[in-house]
Amino acid sequence: MPVPIYMTFDVSSALRRAGVIIKEAPDEIRRSVSLAIDRSLETFRTTSVRETAHKYFVKQQYVRAHLTLKKSYGGNMNGAVIASSYRRLLSHYNISPKKPPVKDGTFRGAVKRVGGLKPIPPAFLMPAKNGEMLPTIRDKFGDYERLRTLRSPSVTQLVKNKETVAEAEERARETFEKRLIHELEHVGDY
Repeated sequence: MPVPIYMTFDVSSALRRAGVIIKEAPDEIRRSVSLAIDRSLETFRTTSVRETAHKYFVKQQYVRAHLTLKKSYGGNMNGAVIASSYRRLLSHYNISPKKPPVKDGTFRGAVKRVGGLKPIPPAFLMPAKNGEMLPTIRDKFGDYERLRTLRSPSVTQLVKNKETVAEAEERARETFEKRLIHELEHVGDY
């Protein structure tokens, strides 16, 4: 399910700092604000991808593939970064050992880079039909048993880390202010 990551800018104060009167050229100014928003969204995505890959055992390419930009157009002046992904298998992050046999109590896994691999005593690896190794736990309910595949957070959950969002927002705001001033300097050139 797609999840938007919200970020707001105080556009009016940035326009006042640039010393622009909206009445003189509203279309050009809206276009300038739209371009600045688009650039700041790209910065937000880039920073989110970099920070997420730095904190978790996930590749930047995979994170970027699950972040979509909804750019602002014309007078709309709204944009969004939309993250959508599903929960992944623990084996897509970091596990040890990667191939069976796994002795009891020796299976370890991690999603975060900090802290290293943590032991998951009842887990073991089970081959799937496609040849992939699935980290699995056997749940017992009285006389019944059920095999459950271990899953980890989705990329959406990783990207929404508070520190990651705060860093990405800060860089996006800086980019927005710089780009807005730059775009407003070229208002008459379009």
